[in-house]
Amino acid sequence: MAARRGPLTTSARKLAAILFTDIVGYTSLVSKDERKAAEVRERHRRLVQTLVGQFKGEWIEETGDETMSAFPSSVEAVHCALAIQAALADDPDLKVRIGIHIGDVLEQDGKLIGDGVNLAARIRPLAQPGGICVSERVWEDVRNRPEVQGAFLGDQKLKNVDHSLRVWIVSAPTASGRRILRRPLLSGPWRKAAIAASVLVVLATIAALIPPVRNAFLLVLFREGLFSPLPKYDQKIAFTTTSDGVRIAYATTGEGPPVVVALGWFSHIERGGQSPGKNPFITGLLGKHRLIIYDGRGTGLSDHHVKDYSLDAKVRDLEAVIEATGLKRFGLYGISAGGPTAIAYTVRHPERVTRLAFYGSFTRVDPQKHDQWKAMIDLARVGWGQDNPAFRQVFTSLFMPDGDELSYAFFNEFQRISTGPDDAVGFMTSLLDTDVRTLATQVRIPTLVVHVRGDVICPFEFGREIASLVPGAGLVTVEGRNHAFSAFEPAYKQVNQAIGEFFDQDLPAAAHAKGS
Repeated sequence: MAARRGPLTTSARKLAAILFTDIVGYTSLVSKDERKAAEVRERHRRLVQTLVGQFKGEWIEETGDETMSAFPSSVEAVHCALAIQAALADDPDLKVRIGIHIGDVLEQDGKLIGDGVNLAARIRPLAQPGGICVSERVWEDVRNRPEVQGAFLGDQKLKNVDHSLRVWIVSAPTASGRRILRRPLLSGPWRKAAIAASVLVVLATIAALIPPVRNAFLLVLFREGLFSPLPKYDQKIAFTTTSDGVRIAYATTGEGPPVVVALGWFSHIERGGQSPGKNPFITGLLGKHRLIIYDGRGTGLSDHHVKDYSLDAKVRDLEAVIEATGLKRFGLYGISAGGPTAIAYTVRHPERVTRLAFYGSFTRVDPQKHDQWKAMIDLARVGWGQDNPAFRQVFTSLFMPDGDELSYAFFNEFQRISTGPDDAVGFMTSLLDTDVRTLATQVRIPTLVVHVRGDVICPFEFGREIASLVPGAGLVTVEGRNHAFSAFEPAYKQVNQAIGEFFDQDLPAAAHAKGS
C-alpha cells in the first residue's frame, strides 16, 4: 500500500466524498503478462493522482489495482471521475470502474475509515468497465448540473451492508452540441462567404445572448478560421526545410531590428496563438521590430508525425528559419518551452544573437515533477485528439487556472487544432531529457527573464534559476497565476512592456530620440 500524501497529524471526523477506482481485468492480466500489468497499474496510478489534484481532491492510498481519494464535495469527485473516464475512453488496455459516496469519515493514523469509505468501496463493483456509480446522496448533489446525466440503477444490496442503497449511474451528456459545432456549416466554395455574411446579423444580437450560447457561437467562428480572440496583423507565411528533412512554417511581420521568437509547446501561425499578429506575449514588439516566429516540428502548419523531438532537432528548426530569412544579427525571445532551444542556439551561434529574453521558461523539468509529467504524457497519449474537451481541460487548468469560461473554450480548441496525440506525446517526452543548465552559464549577451510569480505549469523557481545561471541576467516578476493569459489581464501589459523595452534597446538612436 502506498503511503498517503501529506500524512495527517490529528484525528478528526469530517464529511468527504470518497472516490474508489479499480482496473478491470487486472488479476487476469497479471497471470498472463506481469510486465504489462505493472505498466498498466503505473499508468492508472499516475492518471488518478494527477486528476485528483486538478479537481481539489486528496490522494489517499493505493492497494493493488485499487485507489482511494477524498474530495471536499460530491461535485468535484464526480467531475474528477468524468475526467478519468474521458481520458481513458480510447485506451484499449486500461479500463476502470469508479464508485463514489459522500459521508462521514474518520481520519485516524493517516488513514480514512468509516461508513463513507465502506459504502464507496461497495458501490464501485456495480459500475461497468469505463463506468461510474454513485450513491443517491451524491446524485442529489449533482443532478441539476448540466454537465452530468444519470440513470437510476435501483436499490442495491451491498456486501456486508445491512441495508439496501439507492445507486445511480452517472456520465457526461451526449455531446450533440459538440457534434453540431464540429460539422461543417456549409460545403462548396460559398461556405466561408455565407458564414461571414451571417456574422453581421448575429453580431447585432450577440450581446443579448446568454454566455454559453455566445461562447458556442464564437467557438464556431474560431473553428472556421473567421475569428480570433486576439488582434490580427498582416503577416507573411513561408516554408523552409530542416537539415533532417522536416518542413517548417514561419511567419514574418513588421520592419525594424529583427526579433526571432522560439516557440513554446503548440502553435499555429495561421490560426493564432503563436503568430506574430496574435501572440499576446509579443504585441509590445509590434510596429518597431521585424518579427519572425514559426511552428516547430509537429505543430501548426509544419510537418506532423515526426520522430525526433530532441533539443538538437528543435535547434535545427530554428537554424532552418534563420537561414531562410537571411538574418545575420537578431534578438532572440524564448517563450515557455522555447527557452531551452533559445539557450542552445545562442551558445552554438553567439555571433548571431544580440540579446536574449525569456517568458515563463525553464532550463529543465524538475526531477521531482517527472512522475506528474509522465501522467500528463499518458493523458496526451489516450485523449489528446478526442472531441470531448474534458481531457484537454486538464492542461488548460494548468496553463490558466484563473481563466474565464470563454478563454478555457478557446484554449481547449487551440490545443486540438495545433497538434495531434503522437506529436504531443513526442514533444512532452523530450522535455524529460532536456537540461540546459550548463549551457545557460555560457551565455554572454544581455539577457532578461520575465516570469509570473504564481505560474502553475512553470513555477517561478524555474525562471529564477535561468536568471541565476546566465551571467548578468535581469529578472522581472509579474503578479498572477496564469501561464497563458488574455489581453484583458494586467499581466498582459506588464509582460509586453518589459519585453518591448528590453528589445527596444536595439532600435536606432534616432528612433529613441523620437520616443519610438
